[in-house]
Amino acid sequence: MFEMRQLSCTKCLILLRRHFTRLKLNIPKVYNLATMNGVATKGDIKDIMKQIDHMAAKIVERFDRIEKSLEEKATKDDIRKIMDTLDFISKRQEISDDERLVMGHQLERLDQWTHELAKKIGYKLST
Repeated sequence: MFEMRQLSCTKCLILLRRHFTRLKLNIPKVYNLATMNGVATKGDIKDIMKQIDHMAAKIVERFDRIEKSLEEKATKDDIRKIMDTLDFISKRQEISDDERLVMGHQLERLDQWTHELAKKIGYKLST
């Protein structure tokens, strides 16, 4: 029975060390004490539990930051609205460009008719 506790405590300490390293936290002194003696006391376990609570708080902080950053990102619906607006603006610009092209041709035709008319009535236009 004692060996099982010692083995599970050692496994717990190994997992704890791995998680502390991953979260970039300082490895608690309790870990070093428990592995040196081979047996963890109740005080050591309480200290380990405090460290686990601290680690859980860090994990919650990390998840909160991740959730906050996800909330700040645009959703598919937001992107769809933006794309629809861009399509609308692009369509209006195309129409505007086409209208300007047609107006340019109409002005050229009007200018040509004006010159022809002036020539027929004998009036000289400036160029």
